[in-house]
Amino acid sequence: SVRLWNPDFQPSIAKQWNFSVQHQLSNSTTLQVGYVGQYADHLANPMWLIQNILNANGTVSPGLYMAGNPALKSKLSSIRGTFSNAWMDYNALQAVLQKRMSSGLQGQVAYTYSKCMTNSAGYYGTWGNGTQASPGMPYWQNVYDGNSEKGPCFYDEAHNLTSYVLYQLPFGRGKKFGSNLNKVANAVVGGWEVDGILTMHTGFAMTVNNWGDPSGTGAWVTRTNCPSSISYPKTTVSSGGIQWFDPSAFTPVAAGHFGGCSNGKLRGPGLKNFDMGIKKDFSFGESDRSSST
Repeated sequence: SVRLWNPDFQPSIAKQWNFSVQHQLSNSTTLQVGYVGQYADHLANPMWLIQNILNANGTVSPGLYMAGNPALKSKLSSIRGTFSNAWMDYNALQAVLQKRMSSGLQGQVAYTYSKCMTNSAGYYGTWGNGTQASPGMPYWQNVYDGNSEKGPCFYDEAHNLTSYVLYQLPFGRGKKFGSNLNKVANAVVGGWEVDGILTMHTGFAMTVNNWGDPSGTGAWVTRTNCPSSISYPKTTVSSGGIQWFDPSAFTPVAAGHFGGCSNGKLRGPGLKNFDMGIKKDFSFGESDRSSST
């Protein structure tokens, strides 16, 4: 096999821009709304250069890379290249509602609505990490058609909400109820706090592959065909698991064709998580304090 770098490889360039406005709703509450954007190009991208060319009539022609030395090329199992022809485009609307501590209550709600698009699954540094966010495939299904690779970034999540709240219970010395309690009673009912953290986000983009080479070009891997929309039944199956999506929506590719389903067409199950805690402060004197959760 041969591994090479494009002699015209260029360093990546990222451009970022943002703006936000903040409004004070009350003495302790503010609302901030903003926009964040980023565009990066000349990103490192792996290329399966041993691939041949699929013509419009379904026939296959020799590939362009190492075409001047067909004898050597015929003895190779792979030609892998690193090019700087990948890009990504990210746009997000962000909103943050924040309440500073007052009357024993503080909290924050942060919401992001975003979209990230790219023409590369993100091989370098991420591919094969075994998480739900793993990209669909390391190489373009057609090394000569990068436009057909456009799709959501593998880490794209349309909706992301994180929030927390902390409330100091109004019992005990210095509080609304029981401000004159003796030390023993205050040690029992005073110094309690309750907090909660809510995290929610929609699923990451995923790609369904069609292992094999229906195009006949020697492609590393191709995608399947699929309809414009995919159903998510989320039903329990006999094995005890959950059928998240309808696999019948993805169909094999006919000979002499590439898969028509775009990168990132499928979405994972996302996340909904809530953590709650209870905290108790203990006072051992004017300067010594301890807490337990």
